[in-house]
Amino acid sequence: MPQIEITGVTNEFRGVGRLEGKAVFVPDALPGETVEITVKQEKASYIIAENLGVLKASPFRTEPACPHYAACGGCACLHARYEHTLELKRQNVLAALNRIGALGLDEIEPCLPSPLKEGWRNKAEFAVEGGRAGFRAEGERRVTDVDYCRQLSENMNRAWAFVKPLAVKANASGVVLRENHKGEIMLVLCVNIPSSAAQKQCETAYEKLESVVSCHICRLNPRPVHALDGQVTHVCGEKFLTDRINGLSFRLAPQAFFQVNRLQAENVYRLALDGVSPGEKVCDIYCGAGTISLSAAKLGALVTGIEIVPEAVANARGNADLNGLAAEFICGNAAQMYPPLLKKRRFDRVIVDPPRKGLDEKVLDALVSHPAPRLSYVSCDPATLARDLKKLCDVYSIESVTTADMFPGTGHMETACLLRRPIKDLVSVPFEPKNADCLKLINNTNRDLRRKTKWHCNKRTAC
Repeated sequence: MPQIEITGVTNEFRGVGRLEGKAVFVPDALPGETVEITVKQEKASYIIAENLGVLKASPFRTEPACPHYAACGGCACLHARYEHTLELKRQNVLAALNRIGALGLDEIEPCLPSPLKEGWRNKAEFAVEGGRAGFRAEGERRVTDVDYCRQLSENMNRAWAFVKPLAVKANASGVVLRENHKGEIMLVLCVNIPSSAAQKQCETAYEKLESVVSCHICRLNPRPVHALDGQVTHVCGEKFLTDRINGLSFRLAPQAFFQVNRLQAENVYRLALDGVSPGEKVCDIYCGAGTISLSAAKLGALVTGIEIVPEAVANARGNADLNGLAAEFICGNAAQMYPPLLKKRRFDRVIVDPPRKGLDEKVLDALVSHPAPRLSYVSCDPATLARDLKKLCDVYSIESVTTADMFPGTGHMETACLLRRPIKDLVSVPFEPKNADCLKLINNTNRDLRRKTKWHCNKRTAC
């Protein structure tokens, strides 16, 4: 059997080596290791292999604590020490920015560790099929039966242990559990055809489990693209689940987006909002339920949010009222709503937190053709971030790039990138007519820059 040396890892934490001039992807392998492989699939430029054994182990290798690690697909790097996974994630982001984005960066900030290494996930999506209930690995049909997941809190695991047999009885195809900061849980049973059995099992969970405070049924679309892709009906309990982040309350509908690692999300939002000042005009594109928007409003910014999901927009508006904050939320496709908005308004800062596919082309074009003085880009995919930054850097310079371990144990990470327009592009310096004491910035768009910069008039007098 061939033996290869592992020189890196992919974003999914598959080891990367080379065999006969082709890249080889090997699961459960770390840089610096020598592994024995067998070829599972060979393509023109790469090979997918099976790991038959580690012949030379990395000093960072450790034994995974989870019995489902090899089967369920939820985690990808439990075979490496946690500190090493942080460094590998940082290296992957840096490599993507330079390889795809051609940005020529020497370094980026160290990866922020998650405040919690286990029990960090506040939302879980379970699959149910053939009497089994648990997780389905990406690309796999078979469900791995799971009773306990280390990514979830003890409270969530107790709820899952109770709900699991109910979901099988209801002939559900999936279950979604979401937990807030107080340990209260929202339950959604996902079904292909609604039934009285599904409603009964929801009611049973609500009556018997003190932690379950909100129950819903989701009738899935014929070919659902995500766990809650369908029509959601409220069954019993509260219609929403209220959670907190950055000291703000957020009322969440079942389909509303909310970061699954609450404590780490606070750190990422602080990075994205660095330097936001009172009165600054901010546009939050892909705003979801308004978590970043309202965090900016709390700092005194004048915020406009754009989101395509009507339920999320309704949540965002309700969350603004709930927290006594003023913010405007627009419902619509960002690619259609943002460019026309620029004909009426100018923003001091734009914040984007797009889905994995990255920025819509029309949004990207508008950001480049009408660039705000500052841009905060929060990304969950290094490849699409690099692709977008390659174009954005035609008009912006990169101020900082920081990765954050939003998803411990997995290959995924969050990246916060701060961009600023060069000073020469931000400001022109016309003289004030007649006896001006100093020069003024034209549109008053960059307050923090004005505070940090000394401006002098054309007269020999101090300003």
